[in-house]
Amino acid sequence: MNDEIILLNGLDQTLPTNDEWILEKVDEIIQESLEKKDAYLALNSCRALKQIAQLSGIALAKFFYLMKENWDKYEIGDEFDEVAFDYVGVHKSTVDKYVRVWKMHTQNLIPEKFSEEIRKRNIKDQIPIAITVDQGYEIEEDTWEELAHAPDFASVSAITREIKGKEPSKSALLIFISSDGTLTAQQEGETEFVGYLNVDDAGLIAEKAIQRITKSSGVLER
Repeated sequence: MNDEIILLNGLDQTLPTNDEWILEKVDEIIQESLEKKDAYLALNSCRALKQIAQLSGIALAKFFYLMKENWDKYEIGDEFDEVAFDYVGVHKSTVDKYVRVWKMHTQNLIPEKFSEEIRKRNIKDQIPIAITVDQGYEIEEDTWEELAHAPDFASVSAITREIKGKEPSKSALLIFISSDGTLTAQQEGETEFVGYLNVDDAGLIAEKAIQRITKSSGVLER
């Protein structure tokens, strides 16, 4: 196994770490469970690792949200997203998604009866929910219940796609890209010009950059 941890997003860097101690510990636990004929000794360790993974995801989301909110107070010249990428190895688009997750929780955008269940889900499951909420789509109570009890990421994604088949609320800030690359923003029934992406003459690298920009920012096609 490579001595590295690969984070959630494929764009992220890899951080070097020594995994020998944990792999040796797995061998010890398996050996002890076999000697005692106790499968639950090993299964309890599996459950603990899963819980640690889930806790680290939501903790990172809170770290990123609070640090980004207070970044000026650190008096560091560089942008937070760039520092997070260089130092923690998490790409800007992933940081943005994590920030949206904690924003959803800290601003109480989830009905109280479902908030704890959704917060305890894997961070990967929470990201499409947070993006949907941040884009201004209204979610009915029965749909919140479906999201809270969805069995896996694929199910959560399917539900959020269905939600986006509906019109978002008027207060939502929507960004659109037209076929010629023109970007416009719409909110409260008003539309303003934002900018332009060079979609016609884009080379391979530019195409990848445009895809990253549009996907990470929730840009909608007209």
